[in-house]
Amino acid sequence: MDVSIKNIPDKDWRAFKVEAAKHNLKTGEMFSKLVNEHKEKCEKGNWKKFLYSEKTLTEKDTKIIKESIKIFRRDTEFR
Repeated sequence: MDVSIKNIPDKDWRAFKVEAAKHNLKTGEMFSKLVNEHKEKCEKGNWKKFLYSEKTLTEKDTKIIKESIKIFRRDTEFR
C-alpha cells in the first residue's frame, strides 16, 4: 500500500532516510521497525520500571513513614 505522510520536516526526513540506509532497509521497512519497537516499548510500560526499579527509600525511611502514618491515623481517627 502506498501512503503519504504530510508535514515531515526535511531535516527529519533526511535523518530517517540516512538511518534506514545505515541498516540496509527500505524506508517502509524502517518505518515498520520503528513502529514495532515503539509498540513493544509501550507494552512494557512504566509499571515495570516502577515495580522493579531500585528502591528510593531505605528500610529505615520506610519504617519512619509507616509509623508516622499510624500516629496520624490514630490521632485524627482517619481510616
